[in-house]
Amino acid sequence: MAGKGGSAEERPVQEGGFRSSLSSGAETESTLLLQDNAVMTVNAENGIGISGPRGASDAGGQAIMIVRDSASFRVEQYFALGTGTQSETSDGTLELRGPDASVYIGENFNMAVDPEGAISATDATNEDGTPVPGKSTLSAVITSSSHGTVEVGGIARIAQGMLKVSLEGYAPKGGETYTLIQGGEIEGEFREVDFEDASLAEELSWEIKYEADKVLLNVLGETAPAETALAIDADGSQLTISWEGGGSLLTATSINGPWTEVEGATSPHTASASDAARFFRVGQ
Repeated sequence: MAGKGGSAEERPVQEGGFRSSLSSGAETESTLLLQDNAVMTVNAENGIGISGPRGASDAGGQAIMIVRDSASFRVEQYFALGTGTQSETSDGTLELRGPDASVYIGENFNMAVDPEGAISATDATNEDGTPVPGKSTLSAVITSSSHGTVEVGGIARIAQGMLKVSLEGYAPKGGETYTLIQGGEIEGEFREVDFEDASLAEELSWEIKYEADKVLLNVLGETAPAETALAIDADGSQLTISWEGGGSLLTATSINGPWTEVEGATSPHTASASDAARFFRVGQ
C-alpha cells in the first residue's frame, strides 16, 4: 500500500508501479472484510483486482472482498474480479451483504476480462477455441426488502461473470426489486446464476432483468397471507378474544357468514357469552 491520508486533495492518484491486487499468486487465499462503518478508497492508476494480476501475467488465486453493514468501498478507476491468467486458479468474489453496504467503481467493472474486455485467462480453451474464463462472482446476500448496489461509472462487463444470490434472515413476500448493478452501460448477461441458497415460497420465483444501465433482481408472485390464530378464554358469561398481528376482528352467527367487522375491536377484546351462537375470525 502506498500514499497518504488526509483530505481528498492530499490523496493524489498513485501512478505507475504494480497493480493493487488481492491474491495475485496461484497458491494464495485472501479475505478483505469491510464491516460496521468501515470506509475504504482506492485511487490508483491501475485500479484494483480481487484475484487479479499484480504484474502483467500473474495466475490469480482465491480471494473474496466482503462489504457489509454500513461499510463502503470506492475505487476511482477500474475494478477487476477474477482476472488472473489461469482459469483453474483465478477465483474472485465481491460480496455485498445487506441494504446499507455500498460499492462505487469510477471506471469499468471487469468480471474475468482484462481492461480491454477480452477474457484474461490463457491456460485453457473451449471446444470452439475460445478461452476459458476464470471464476468471477458477484455475491448478493439479501437480508431485507432492500439491498446494496454496485454503482459503476463506466461499463459493467458481466458476460463472463457469475451471480450468486443468498437469503439470510429474510423471506421475500413477493414484489421486491433489488438493483444489483447501476452502471453507465451493462455489457452482456451473467453466464451463470446460482439461487441454491435463496429458496422462495412456492408461489414466488426469481427474475433477473437486464436494462441498458442496470441489472435488477425481482421477486415475482405474492405469498398467501398467513392465517391468524384466535385465543378465546371464558370467565362466566364473559369471553376474552386475543390474537397477534394486524387484521380486524370479524363475527357471524354462522360459520359460513356473512361476516361483519366488530367496530373498534382490538386484541384483547371482550364479548358476552350469553348471546346466541356466534363465530369469530380475523380478516386482513
